[in-house]
Amino acid sequence: MKKPELLAPGGSFLSAYYAIEAGADGVYLGLTEFSARKAAANFTFDQLRRIRRLAADRGRKIYVTLNTIIRESELRRLADVVSRLEAAAVDGIIVQDLGVLWFLRRRFPGVPVHASTQMAVHTSAGIGFLKQLGVRRIILSRECTRERIRALRQAHPDVELEVFIHGGALLRILRRLPRLRRAHGRSGNRETVPRSAGAISNARGTETPAVPGAFSSPAATFRWERRSLSLPGPAWTPSR
Repeated sequence: MKKPELLAPGGSFLSAYYAIEAGADGVYLGLTEFSARKAAANFTFDQLRRIRRLAADRGRKIYVTLNTIIRESELRRLADVVSRLEAAAVDGIIVQDLGVLWFLRRRFPGVPVHASTQMAVHTSAGIGFLKQLGVRRIILSRECTRERIRALRQAHPDVELEVFIHGGALLRILRRLPRLRRAHGRSGNRETVPRSAGAISNARGTETPAVPGAFSSPAATFRWERRSLSLPGPAWTPSR
């Protein structure tokens, strides 16, 4: 069986560095713009180039989130950002906006695109639709059960799937509820995601388990998860 790729959040240069040193196969991170985690330190392009070189030297991967809803007036700037990400040879760009997905496939066909968990993909039809659009990896909705994840894997063996395996208690269905804006005065799709919006997946599995949490370093968690993936036993152990 294919060994899973274990991913860590990189809310800052140091957290990404320590995640890699702790055994993460890859890090997903945001820039100072177009990232839903604005409260995190995030990365300048100079920092991105540095962490990309560090990851490449260790055989690890770097994925960049462009996971806000993009306004029409921002498309020119978005094109400039993606052009620089392509030049930096990042391993994938994570998006939630279908308009951005269409834009990337037309303007930057060589850039690997991943569908964010914010797309709330949880059905075979949803996966099939995104495959037709050229998405390489789909980060499944956090509410998917183990049985659902297993069924989706069997139905679509030709696309990479990713699930979250750690995080806070699940308090809402992704970022769809308007109470986030009422309670915190900001949108989870455009601005800072409050900590109460954290979630936990109820399964470890697929090719790519990922640990959420852009605000802190998950080094201890990753040491445990890296060890657990190397132990004999069931291929997929539920994370409770």
